[in-house]
Amino acid sequence: MGNEQKMLSKNIFLKHITLILLFLTLPLTLALSAHANSASAPRIEDENVKNKLNTNKVLWTNLQYKASLLFISLKANVSYQTLTSEQANQQLNIDKTTAKEWPVSTLNHQITMQTDLLGTHSAIDLIMNNSGSAIQRTSLMTGRKNYYHQINYLNGIINSIKKRPLKKNEKHLGFKNWTDTSINNFQLNSVQQELLITEAEAIFYIIATSKMSKPGDKYTSYVYDKNGITQLNFVAQDYKSIKTKYYRYVGNTKKRIKGKEKTLRIRLSAMRYISKSDMKSNNKHNKVQQNKKSFSFLGYKGDIDLYVDLDTRVILQLKGKVDYLGSVSIKLKSVTLKNS
Repeated sequence: MGNEQKMLSKNIFLKHITLILLFLTLPLTLALSAHANSASAPRIEDENVKNKLNTNKVLWTNLQYKASLLFISLKANVSYQTLTSEQANQQLNIDKTTAKEWPVSTLNHQITMQTDLLGTHSAIDLIMNNSGSAIQRTSLMTGRKNYYHQINYLNGIINSIKKRPLKKNEKHLGFKNWTDTSINNFQLNSVQQELLITEAEAIFYIIATSKMSKPGDKYTSYVYDKNGITQLNFVAQDYKSIKTKYYRYVGNTKKRIKGKEKTLRIRLSAMRYISKSDMKSNNKHNKVQQNKKSFSFLGYKGDIDLYVDLDTRVILQLKGKVDYLGSVSIKLKSVTLKNS
């Protein structure tokens, strides 16, 4: 019996070490690493899909989420605001020589996400134009890991800039002075340029502004990585009552919400996108099929269920599977709504 107890303690210890290593290697930004799932066939272009967003429909300005996984606590703070073209241009890290290539519109949208996990702080900033297309995404990780990544969505070209401190003494100089730098440009073909390409942080914006209001409603969006385009499919599944406990702020008022709330459960899934014209090329098709990377968001792998409050269009809970942990829920802790 003594040996069995020692073996059990050893297995529990090894499992905890595995979990620590898992979360240290997760994208600690709790952001997107959006790729295709090799188990799914590539998505063929569907010309009947009509993506329309009600861009004036965002009712919230701040969301705070939390998940507790054994001895690990994950926190995420998501903020939203609109930007005029002038405000957007001031915030964009624009190269004056390519300023005309930036798809800035009269009204633009900004999602900012800050996260804390295992001693690493991340700050992500996404700026989209009024159609929901990404213009620029920046992410900065500091603490245990130090990393900066800027993605610029120019007309027909996606520009990627990555920076890390080359030496230890650079760590405290700020990312602008980090010297381990790599720059890459990815050219979109004519078909890809017609797609509305965004980033994962836009999921909060999409849920707030889409017309999904009942089971069966759908929405489609796209994200890009160096391997091609990934299609994100949002499908409203059913109505679900879930337990909630969070604070709702409106102006100077604060209200505690606790109990069961009726939500619309929307399933988010991903698959590699391929157009009809590309399907004619067997080589292209085979290359897509062989891509073994899987869609990941907030540490989840595979499909994610989003439980949405239909009155505020706020995601009250996210639920999916995390490696080694199984099913994990990330729950809303507070929401700040706009004054009506």
